[in-house]
Amino acid sequence: MGVTAPLAASREIARATLSVVREREAYFAEAFSATLERTPHVERDIGYAARLARMSVGTFTAISPLLNSFLERPDKLPTHAFDCLAVSATELLYTDTDTYAVVSQGVELMRSHYPHLASLANAVLRRVVNEAPTWLDAPDLMPVERLARRYGFPGWLASMFDAEQGYEEAEAILRASNEEPPVFVHVLSVAPDDWRAQLEVAGARVEETDVAYAYRIEHFGHVRTHPLVMSRAVLVTDLAVSRLIEQLDGDPRTILDVCCGRGTKSLLLADRARRRGMHAQVIAVDNGAHKIERARADAAALGYDEVTFHHADIIDLNPEDIPFDASDAAALIFIDAPCSGLGTLRRHPDKRLRLQPDDIDRLVALQSAIVSAAARFATGGTTVAYATCTISERENDGVVGRFLADVAGDTFTRTNTVRTRLGEHGQDGHIMTLMERKG
Repeated sequence: MGVTAPLAASREIARATLSVVREREAYFAEAFSATLERTPHVERDIGYAARLARMSVGTFTAISPLLNSFLERPDKLPTHAFDCLAVSATELLYTDTDTYAVVSQGVELMRSHYPHLASLANAVLRRVVNEAPTWLDAPDLMPVERLARRYGFPGWLASMFDAEQGYEEAEAILRASNEEPPVFVHVLSVAPDDWRAQLEVAGARVEETDVAYAYRIEHFGHVRTHPLVMSRAVLVTDLAVSRLIEQLDGDPRTILDVCCGRGTKSLLLADRARRRGMHAQVIAVDNGAHKIERARADAAALGYDEVTFHHADIIDLNPEDIPFDASDAAALIFIDAPCSGLGTLRRHPDKRLRLQPDDIDRLVALQSAIVSAAARFATGGTTVAYATCTISERENDGVVGRFLADVAGDTFTRTNTVRTRLGEHGQDGHIMTLMERKG
């Protein structure tokens, strides 16, 4: 009789992360970090734990109906017991880990929480193994439904990508969204000259990209709490963000950063000017008081006194309320619009769990209101950059088209659109549309 291997910490970390995301509506990154701190583990557990946790959260909506069909009373099963099954089913369906090992570990995972349900876990997981091929490739499914199951996506989301971008591109998006997200940083001009050596001595590997000052970091866990990273002199941000900033036209001297959040793009915009030997005044606005406080503190600590932060809602803000002078011929209004984040699903799998079709409708209405409000600050020659981290066409071309057709946008023309393709060069999917107000 074989000896059962002890439960791997990676499975418990994945289960606990999924439970926290579901019960507390937490963001994945926060849930995973908190779980990692309180769960005994060794360094080698972290990589697989992160992968399995990310997949378990992202595929939960897709595999829940399958698990429910194997349970007589799924509504009576404790939440954490269902999460044990979900993690193991995810591992069976969406990883290449040995089937026997996954079932054995799945039983041990359930036994560690609910010893009396270990046999149930064994029975359910064996059914998953036996019926997985039929479930994943059921002949009665429409092609896009089969696609959704193959990659563990909500059906409505796969259908939306298919309708907007075609079947092949929809599959590419779903496939890329299941890949491990690399870590990128943008090195600000205030970073010390030996920043790279410091990170490499700490255990990271630094790789150059095709975007100036943007780097890919391998073994980021070794430098996650490094002073250069914590201070944001080495700024953790996706390659797509660095690419959009690089692709901006001209050299704006006065910049209004709308919906600035933590101030990442505010710092990048100011630093872009510094790198070009100029001084750009950046006025950053957001309606999140806590975000503004943190952004203000970060900018002050780094010495970016040309960036000022204002707690305000752009929709209610009057031009005279902030020191933005659009009469400058090189003025820029940068809108970092709140969006569905569908271009960042690798990093935020919880969006697949929570996002609903009517959320897109709500966001489009909000985005349209923000663009129209921000446009009030523009004068002749002002460039408006509308940027999102979503690949939903309705939230990008749809919003821009509606604005340009409306009275609020009838003095603007579209001058360029920059798209970063999800997964290409390892980057997220972002879109930025540039518009200019006519004379």
